[in-house]
Amino acid sequence: MRVVLTTARRIVLAMVPVAALAALAAAGAAPPCAPDNGGRRLPDGFCASEVATGVDGVRHLAVAPNGDLYAATSGGLLRGGVAAFRDRDGDGTFDERAAFGPRGGNDVAVHDGYLYLALDRSIVRWRLAAGKLEPAGDPETIVTGLPGGGDHTAKT
Repeated sequence: MRVVLTTARRIVLAMVPVAALAALAAAGAAPPCAPDNGGRRLPDGFCASEVATGVDGVRHLAVAPNGDLYAATSGGLLRGGVAAFRDRDGDGTFDERAAFGPRGGNDVAVHDGYLYLALDRSIVRWRLAAGKLEPAGDPETIVTGLPGGGDHTAKT
């Protein structure tokens, strides 16, 4: 299981619990944790690594089966509705990044080869292509007409 801690415009990826980390590492999907836990103090059995800085408004994360990390964002440095990260060589550093999609994403999920992004009034998806971090083409809108307004418009 992967849990994300966000602090001061930083995304930190924590692997929990240790048994789950070991299983993911054996499958090649989990990066190693930073020796200093990304500068965070964590309880026993938890560890963390800093993934990126300068990414504003991260609400939710999804991890693809190959370990790619997708974050629903409101913009920031990468200027997209989805910020995507890949660790090409398994050293724990996400050395490839991309941003795409409409701004204002508030939830993201990976399911059956698709990447889904929830927006305030709709849900869109892209087909994920093997070997590619960023999907090609425009997203397919699969839900429209979600109610807006109210005290909290985000759909998570």
